[in-house]
Amino acid sequence: MLHYDVIICTKDRPDDILRFQKSLLSQSILPINLIVVDGSVFKNNLKIECENILFYSGINFIYVVSLPGLTYQRNIGCKHISNLAEIVFFFDDDITFCDSLYIEKILHRFSEDLSCEIGWIFGCIINKDGTNQVYVKNDLYQFLFLVAKKFLGLLSRFFLIASSKVYRVLPSG
Repeated sequence: MLHYDVIICTKDRPDDILRFQKSLLSQSILPINLIVVDGSVFKNNLKIECENILFYSGINFIYVVSLPGLTYQRNIGCKHISNLAEIVFFFDDDITFCDSLYIEKILHRFSEDLSCEIGWIFGCIINKDGTNQVYVKNDLYQFLFLVAKKFLGLLSRFFLIASSKVYRVLPSG
């Protein structure tokens, strides 16, 4: 199975990050690194609380303080990606996984793609019960959008990816 890292960019939402981490631990395959890039204005105990949650997980936790701005924070996070990571997930800080196989299904789909036709996979996100809490939809394969590499130039411009260097995001944040 493919190795992966997770990058979470956040700002002033420590409770959401802690909820996300607990949800991530429910996944059948855990990441090499969980990289949290925190653009919070107010000091908090997020780093210590995250380390406590992940202590026995085997996940390498990287906590980085940065200026706020989503694309800027993503660039900062990308500087910490493991050399072993073949896939990088960018999740919002307020999601909770409904399916413990969610990441495994995505990794499996990438590993089946021997001709490297898939460039990106987007999962469906839903709000459950009308609350502000966001959940990742269980029925992954019904809601996947698979993007062939021939469309990556267009998507790269749309998502402001600045160069051909993998994981580089335009620092417009």
